[in-house]
Amino acid sequence: MKFLIITIILFFNYIYAIQLETPTSIYTNFSIDGMRCNAEGETILLDQCKNLCSHPQNIQYDTTKDKYSISIYFDESCTQLSDRQYFTCPQAQIGADQIYCNNSIKYETFSSFTLSKRGCSYTSASIGNCTQFCGETYKVVQQTNTSFNYSIISFSDEECKNEKEIPLNFTCISDNKPVSVIDTDVSIICHGSSPSNNSESSNSQSSSSNSTSNSLSSSSSSQDGSDSENSSSIVKYSILLIIFTIFNIFIL
Repeated sequence: MKFLIITIILFFNYIYAIQLETPTSIYTNFSIDGMRCNAEGETILLDQCKNLCSHPQNIQYDTTKDKYSISIYFDESCTQLSDRQYFTCPQAQIGADQIYCNNSIKYETFSSFTLSKRGCSYTSASIGNCTQFCGETYKVVQQTNTSFNYSIISFSDEECKNEKEIPLNFTCISDNKPVSVIDTDVSIICHGSSPSNNSESSNSQSSSSNSTSNSLSSSSSSQDGSDSENSSSIVKYSILLIIFTIFNIFIL
C-alpha cells in the first residue's frame, strides 16, 4: 500500500513538472511572405490591426488552443471578421502565405521619421519634437506596450501643448519601410534603428535582404533549445514513474 501511495504521488509530481517546464513565452512578431504581399515580405506585431498583404488583418494568441490565429477583416479597424485560421510557430503555411514567427526585431528603436500624406510633401520628424506637417502640428513619441511601439500626436498649437485628438499608434519594424497609421491616411517611414537595452538578440541587426531568415533561425534555435530541455526533464520523470509502477505491481 505504501508503494501505491508513492506511485500516485510521483504521478501527480510528473504532471506538475510537465506544466512547470512548458514555456510560457509567446511570439510577438511575425513576417508574412505571399502572392499579395510586398516582394520583401511584410511584418506585423501580435494583436496589431494592420493592412497586411492587401487585407486588414491581425494575429492573436489563443491560450485555450495554445495556437496563434491570423484573421482577415472586412474593415480597417478589424471588427468585422471575414476569416480566421489557426497555426503554430515558429513557421506555418496558411493558403499561399508563409508565416514566420520572430521575437527579436521588436527591440529596435528609431530616432527619426518621414511623414507623408496624400496632397502634402514629405516632412522629416525627430522623436519627441514638434513638427509642422500638412498644415498641422504633430509629435512622434515612443510607446512601451507590446502591440505598438510608437504614437503620433496631433496638436492645435505650434508649441505642442494642446492635444487635438487621441494619439494614433503605429509600429516601426525596420529601417526605410513605410508603415501606415491606423484610421488615417498618414504613412510613416522609420529611420535610424538601433538595438535597445532590452534586446534579446545582439545579432538582430542583419541586412534587410536576409533579416527574415536570420530572425527565423534565431527564434527556431531558441525554441529548439527550450524544447530539448523540457523533453529531457519529462523523460527523466517518465522513467522514474515506470520503475516505481513496475516495482509496485510485483509487490502487490
